[in-house]
Order: sequence, then C-alpha cells, then structure tokens
Amino acid sequence: MSIKPRYAKVDSWGWCDVGRDHDLAFSEVMLLLAITIHADFRSRIRTGTITELHETTRMARKTISKYLERLITKGLIVEVQKAHGSRPGRIDVSRHYDELIVPSQREQRAAAKQKAATADESSLDTGCVSSESSLSQMTRPTRENTDLGGIEAIEDEKVQDAQSDANDLRQLYESAVERWKETRIRKFFDAAIRDHGLDPNGSWWVEAEINGTGDQLRQVLESIAAGFEDF
Repeated sequence: MSIKPRYAKVDSWGWCDVGRDHDLAFSEVMLLLAITIHADFRSRIRTGTITELHETTRMARKTISKYLERLITKGLIVEVQKAHGSRPGRIDVSRHYDELIVPSQREQRAAAKQKAATADESSLDTGCVSSESSLSQMTRPTRENTDLGGIEAIEDEKVQDAQSDANDLRQLYESAVERWKETRIRKFFDAAIRDHGLDPNGSWWVEAEINGTGDQLRQVLESIAAGFEDF
C-alpha cells in the first residue's frame, strides 16, 4: 500500500461537518477520510491503487470508483493521476485536509518555526526593538512562562515532543519493514541508521531525537521507502 507510515489524529467533528456541508453518505465520508488519513502530510496527496482502497475500506471496487467520482464531482478531491489496474493513482486531498486531520506536534513546530522565521525577516526591516520595550509588551502568560514553573512546563513539552517524534520514527521503520518484508529494505534502513552514527540493534530512534539527527534520518528513511513503492 502506498502509504507513508505515520500516526494521524482525526478531528472527531471535522468529518461530520464535511459530510453535512456536502450532503455525503456515511460511506462516502469514510472513504474520503480513509484517503485523507493515508495522504502524505506534506504534499496532501494520497498515492495508491483501487485494490489498496478495497483492502483498507472493505468496500467493493466498483463502489469505490463510484464514490471517488462523486467526491471529484463535488470538488472535495482532485484526481491528479487516475489509478489503472496495478498502476497507482494520485489524489489531492488538500481542500479539507486541515478540517479532517489534527496536525502532529512535529507539524505544529514546523509551522511555528516558519512563522517565527517570517517574523524575524519582518523585524529586520522595521529595526530592532529595545529589550525594555519588548519586555513591557509581553503578555501576562508570556511573562509568567519566564518563572520556574513556566520553564518546567516548557521543558516538559519539549520532552513530550521528542518522545512523540521518536515514536513516529520507529513506526516509520517498523511499518515499512513489515510492508516490504520480502525485500532488502531492512538492510538499507540499517545501513542508513549506521551512517548517522547509531546502532540499529539499539534504541536508535530515541538517540536520533536526542542528538538532533531525527528529522534528517526520517527524510533518508522516507526516501528509501519511496524507492520500494513499486514492489
């Protein structure tokens, strides 16, 4: 199945809202949700065959094709490349992705970093603000975060984020190895892990997040997995 192995959190009310707003049957909403869950969280595109959707949803292939046409007609999804036989299709689910999927902590941090970078660029244009002025403009919750309790809360959040990322990295490895267990993907994965100075027989996913190589290693493993899509 052409799925990027990862965890995804579904908005418990989002799919209800989309179904109601677009007059969809429950089975049609569930198909949309299944496609969206398995879409790449960066490109918002789901790659796979009708057979894979059949195995995931247990719907008949003809029913899936009919529902897909209905979702396309309503503008809920965009068929970038039509699936045909064993050739996978590509479906853009970006229109309602943010309504159906709750962003992971890693995605939230990436968005926050991007926003901070944009703010930094803007501040360079407007000049520097004095530290006294900056402090006076801090909100009360922000100032409270500078005391011991606030610092501890921030540190706890960092630990939780690191644990979440480590679990995602391990899940990526295990899901891909299980999916392509008849291939040599484990050998390629282990070699990449060693290249990052980690022991594939140890808790490498935890060590990667601790030493700051987690994101880089994740990209390498995803790249390797992408090369096995046709197997």
